Amino acid sequence: MGFLIDAVATWGWFFGVSVRKWRTIDQMSYTQDYLAEFNNHIAS
Repeated sequence: MGFLIDAVATWGWFFGVSVRKWRTIDQMSYTQDYLAEFNNHIAS
């Protein structure tokens, strides 16, 4: 039973890290878009 819990915890951690990495990539492109919009706003 303890092994099962460890396995689930490890898988959950790995999955969480993977999701976070993908989200970070999305966040980066989103942030660049946001900054571009922000600069346009300041310039106008």
